[in-house]
Amino acid sequence: MKKIFSFLFAVLFVFQSFGTALAIPITPLSDIAGHKYQTAIEYLFSKKIVKGYDDGTFKPDSQINRAELLKILVGGAGYTDPDATKYKNCFPDVHEEWYAKYVCFAKEKGWVQGFSDGLFKPEQPAAKVEAIKMLLNSEGVPITTQPVGKSIYSDVDFAQWYGPYMYVAEAMDIVDIVGGKYGPQALITRGETSNNIYRTMLVLEQKVGSFDQVVLGQTNTVNPQQFDAPVLTVTSTDPVKVLLNWTTPANSGDSALKMYTLDYKLANDLDYKSVEYSVEYYNAKLKSDGGIVLTAAPNTMYHFRVKAVNINGHVSDYSNVFTITTAQPLEPDAPVVEKVDQTFSTISLKVTLPKYTGDSALDSIFSDFTDPNDGSTQSGSVGIEANKIVDSWTVKYTLNAKAGNAVQPDYSFTFWVNNKNGKVSQKTTVKFAGLSANPDAPAVTVSSLTKDGVSFTVDKPVYAGSTPIAEYGYSIDSSSDPQANLQAGTYSKDFFEKNLNGVLSLGALSANTSYTVSFWVVNMSGNKSNKVSKIVTTPVN
Repeated sequence: MKKIFSFLFAVLFVFQSFGTALAIPITPLSDIAGHKYQTAIEYLFSKKIVKGYDDGTFKPDSQINRAELLKILVGGAGYTDPDATKYKNCFPDVHEEWYAKYVCFAKEKGWVQGFSDGLFKPEQPAAKVEAIKMLLNSEGVPITTQPVGKSIYSDVDFAQWYGPYMYVAEAMDIVDIVGGKYGPQALITRGETSNNIYRTMLVLEQKVGSFDQVVLGQTNTVNPQQFDAPVLTVTSTDPVKVLLNWTTPANSGDSALKMYTLDYKLANDLDYKSVEYSVEYYNAKLKSDGGIVLTAAPNTMYHFRVKAVNINGHVSDYSNVFTITTAQPLEPDAPVVEKVDQTFSTISLKVTLPKYTGDSALDSIFSDFTDPNDGSTQSGSVGIEANKIVDSWTVKYTLNAKAGNAVQPDYSFTFWVNNKNGKVSQKTTVKFAGLSANPDAPAVTVSSLTKDGVSFTVDKPVYAGSTPIAEYGYSIDSSSDPQANLQAGTYSKDFFEKNLNGVLSLGALSANTSYTVSFWVVNMSGNKSNKVSKIVTTPVN
């Protein structure tokens, strides 16, 4: 097969491979004789990487699902069966099924990540390019991020997500499909999967660039691990700091160590984030701080893993994944503040104490308020035990609002708490718009209408403005009835609400005539509400 690039061959020389002789014993599988992938299947069978079904068949032309593929890849990468008690519940659709240990092991190693919806879909048939990606990841083959040139297949686009993997696969000659098309999204068979794994293993074992350079019959026995992984330990006593340290691998491959790559993620994240540390920097931090100190969030689960990189760019396996939950914060949570009542000149607030009090019981509530009307301050603290505050505390503020101001200022209040060990919560700040000095307009409905009269029900407004309501006013106007023009009047609050029961009746109107009747209220400070106008037309008779 045509070679795509040559520089990849050198980096492949040092990656993991598996010692075997190429003298393949005949398997007892009954349905592979004469099959195009017979040699590959027999090779993997001899290594106990694959096995047949209970009826003695292998079914080389049947599709393979994603879980079955990972089981084979774990064996092909030289690992024994993962521990089912450790490797489970790693995806929403992978729990403790037979395949969970293989899927979760592969996820920990970084071979797979799952789909964008968070699922792994273990029983979904594997596509060809999915299988190639998983295979190359499991064998630790370096992947170039910027393929050059074009694929040897007309339907393979190196610009697609799978491009870097197909670029490497074609260079290594691990795909033996001949012709103009590969069918990247087609479902892969058990036989083709076996052939891809077989070719990859021999390329890596013999340290050659591609399968057409493999010498059949040659025996190479090498360590399946490129070099040892660090052993990671993690501790956390401070809620917002995590201390990580790891051992230096005794074996660093074909050159000295250059750096460590630390991966970490939160409990529910799909992907790890990576941070690189030079060996010199890590050794210095180990001496001064006991290891790498990371800033973390309190009461949060983290997963960590680390790998080593040598001067030649070759990478160890990942360390053990270390999971830790940081401690609860020492500080109490912030209080919750809500408005209970507000007038033009007062505001009442309810301060609810936090449930989490930090490393000791709560001691005091602190408040801070500066009145924007005159700059006066109302700040201080209230002892929680001394005032027998259990769940919440209500405080009323007097506002020095100016009735003449057309627009009232916003009022901002800040509260926080501390505990008996002196730990202080975050501050809670709430802001409320000042209420107008003018009262709200009354609510008006037409209660009756005749040819010569109309009655209105006028409900008092909920908000009276800067002072209580003093009087109700009305006016009546009609361009078609000059005698009714500009009639107006007022009633005191007590008389209108008690004697008239909130009902205004207007008589001696002309029939078949439209009238505009307006209503408003005035408070004791002389502030008037907006007018509410109703248009009524008296009937003909």
